[in-house]
Amino acid sequence: MKGRTRTRRALLGLEGIRWPDRAQSGSPRGVSDFLLDREQVRRLTELVLSLSSSKETVVLIRRTYATHLRAAFNAITTSGSTYTTTVTVGLVLGNRLGVATSEDVSEAALRRAVKEAEENARSEWFGMLLSEERDPLPGPQEYLPISAFFESTLRATPEARADRMRRVLAAAQAKNLVAAAFMTTSAGIVAVANSAGLFAYHASTDAQISMTFRTKDGSGSGWAATSARNFEELDVEEAARIAAEKAIRSVNPRELPPGDYTVILEPDAFADMGPNVTALLTGRRGGGGGVFGPDLSLLPAERVEVGKRITNPLYTLRSDPTHPKLLGMPFSLAGGGFGGGFGGGGLGAGAALLQAGRPTRKITWIEKGVVRNLILSPAQARRENREPTPTPTSLIVEGGEGTLEDLIRKTDRALLVTRFWYIRALNPVLGTSTGLTRDGLFLVENGEIKYPVKNFRFNESWRTVVENTEAMTAPYKRVRDALYPAVRTRAFTFSSGSDAIE
Repeated sequence: MKGRTRTRRALLGLEGIRWPDRAQSGSPRGVSDFLLDREQVRRLTELVLSLSSSKETVVLIRRTYATHLRAAFNAITTSGSTYTTTVTVGLVLGNRLGVATSEDVSEAALRRAVKEAEENARSEWFGMLLSEERDPLPGPQEYLPISAFFESTLRATPEARADRMRRVLAAAQAKNLVAAAFMTTSAGIVAVANSAGLFAYHASTDAQISMTFRTKDGSGSGWAATSARNFEELDVEEAARIAAEKAIRSVNPRELPPGDYTVILEPDAFADMGPNVTALLTGRRGGGGGVFGPDLSLLPAERVEVGKRITNPLYTLRSDPTHPKLLGMPFSLAGGGFGGGFGGGGLGAGAALLQAGRPTRKITWIEKGVVRNLILSPAQARRENREPTPTPTSLIVEGGEGTLEDLIRKTDRALLVTRFWYIRALNPVLGTSTGLTRDGLFLVENGEIKYPVKNFRFNESWRTVVENTEAMTAPYKRVRDALYPAVRTRAFTFSSGSDAIE
């Protein structure tokens, strides 16, 4: 056995390659070694595929180095870093899919993962029964060239991250405010390979920070967040300016009665109430049925078709993973034709795993309220004689122009909402949810912010938010890997007040 193992490794060019479990001493060079380059990962996937007896085998590999830095009461309190590895093996035996995972890339661990996946595929309990008409594994693909990996983020030392955090704290102290903040950076690789010859590799970095500023008497609160793929572009000063301004402005809020109000939703608030792309574009309003989605019997069986108006004509929704503010994935980790909401999907699961690696691309889903493309899996596309479409990721919501300040100046009367929190679904079929405003709620009159308002609880549907939209800015903020505008929408329902300053 040892002789055969050495031969296999030699044939694959793996002899002499060391697969580090973590970076040595957290050094940038050590982190680079941990992440593995394209050729190292290719050889690793070839090893896994060579160990499988199935002609339908898929392997997904993800490695991530992540850091965090936390501050509270105007002082840095904690920091740390994590190294994570996930190898997912999926294979088909007969008509069942078996899946297994490993957090170790040693050959012994990969052998165990393949063996476990084979055992699961043979099991009536753990194997997933597949349709005999399932789509074949995708073969080699061509991908958009997307450079989302920045050395500045990878090499952001603890000292560099602490320096950015101190700038935030200094901005709070300069205004006699108390700050809490949380910063993260990450660098990672993800790869997909299958026994049909597909291989895809993507490396990316990200940096994010969110912050809450409070007045010392606890009567005012402001919040802001920002993110960037490139650590050098993480504008903590601007975020701190916004948080400070909101905290000072929110002191001594006035109470308004619950009811329906015109609101201006800043991007973070709109992201929590924006349209569910899957519900709009899978063919019927409301999405799927049963355990896979809401019960369509509660909605009119209204067919969604290309060329049909589906939403407010102000709205255009498109995917663009090459957009410089997004720099998304060039391939999906689950097959096209499903997925939820805005942003990207996670590691493929179930039968979707077999379609991992399909390319993402620039695509317009809705143009001025009219459907231009539906979400179609390869099987759905064949039935409808259309091209399959990717999972809707790297989404951009557009339809307006100008800035938030421009939108405020053009508003006669509305409530300006910074963000929501403690959001809970009420009726997933109708898209209604409830939650609270937080960290800055203000009355706008005659184009100016007049005074702060006590927080409200809302009960509202994203469908109503979209249909009642009157105006929006240009998309300007990345939230959960999508690009959002601020929107003004009427008849937004606030059901009761909230005494919390949050």
